[in-house]
Amino acid sequence: MKTNFFENAPEKNWKERDAQSAILADYEIVYRSMAPGHDDDRDYLAKKYNRPINNLADLNALGQDLFGQLNSESRAADKYLIERNLDAISSAAATLGSIKSDKKSASSRENGKLGGRPKRIAVRIVEESKNAGEAMKKAGEYKAEVNQDWKNETTTYKFSDKSVLLVNNMDFKVGR
Repeated sequence: MKTNFFENAPEKNWKERDAQSAILADYEIVYRSMAPGHDDDRDYLAKKYNRPINNLADLNALGQDLFGQLNSESRAADKYLIERNLDAISSAAATLGSIKSDKKSASSRENGKLGGRPKRIAVRIVEESKNAGEAMKKAGEYKAEVNQDWKNETTTYKFSDKSVLLVNNMDFKVGR
């Protein structure tokens, strides 16, 4: 069931209501066209608003311009439209992130030469430590949230990179 956002505003004149409805409809098309496979929608928007739409930034700029033209009743519809179109936005972001390019490949090769992605703090500590005491000493050098479970004799370190180190008596390992 489609919601009529103007049903509580009978004092609005029809011209303004029609204009707001048109802007709101185009605003929805902006978000829908962020998903893959909506080239026709992007072409429609580019032609209607006489501006190039080559990427998500262009669509976002148009969406912001359209939002600025909406009155307060129409802006209330914005929440409804965005909630409905979050899947489309996520899908568009996933598609753009998975696009392969020569530039991305070259960047990945360079990062690989430098050792690749940096290891998590807890992983580094486990790899560099010979015993639980050394692991606890190294963990103390980082800003970490430390919790001690006296009953189970376990100390848990939660680091800024969200990695976790568990130390129990003489044992130490990366936790979850």
